[in-house]
Amino acid sequence: MSGARVETLRPDSATRLGQQPPVSPEQLELLAIHAEGRRKVAELVRQMTVLPEGPALRDLQVQVQKVKLDTDLQFLAALARQARARGDIDRALEAERAAASLRHPQPAAGPVSPATPAKPPEKGGQP
Repeated sequence: MSGARVETLRPDSATRLGQQPPVSPEQLELLAIHAEGRRKVAELVRQMTVLPEGPALRDLQVQVQKVKLDTDLQFLAALARQARARGDIDRALEAERAAASLRHPQPAAGPVSPATPAKPPEKGGQP
């Protein structure tokens, strides 16, 4: 027998051989959401490359941020709907909480101010 090794195919080895692992309809839906978001962002970025610095460029930058946020919200909504359909309520609630935090972000905590040092007691024991 020659010294050649024969690798047993496992699900994780399919991608190493250039084959795509099986994709479920749920995964296809999620992939489509991401693909559409990437397509929209790429188009906006293409438009940005021909604009000089100014209000029009900033408007496109804001649109890119909005498309990214909308894509994330669509993805999380689909994830939650799919999880509910499978009866995975915990995963659905997790996706819904993540979407809520994107829609209504909590303000960042400001810098923490150092605690005011206590005054040293005055002589005679009176503060």
